[in-house]
Amino acid sequence: QRSEKMNCLVYRIHESLYAVDAGTVKGVENTLNLHPIPGQPSFVEGVADVRGLMTPAVSVGRFFNLPPKSRGTALIIGSDFGQVAYITDGVEAI
Repeated sequence: QRSEKMNCLVYRIHESLYAVDAGTVKGVENTLNLHPIPGQPSFVEGVADVRGLMTPAVSVGRFFNLPPKSRGTALIIGSDFGQVAYITDGVEAI
């Protein structure tokens, strides 16, 4: 049997660690110039121009109803359908 290892990027939200497949991460941004989108849920922080693509940005902490922290690191996650910026409290490891 052949076993393939998945490379992960580990990020922090408050005191918890989460992982995402590193192959889906298109970039890591420390700052984004966010423009608000009226009428969206509170966890949608806005939209940003990331390398020429309008990219929605969501706060993972707000999605889990955690108290707000200062804006942290954005993980740009891509798929066949586009990309999304996940606002996290920081990257821990790759």
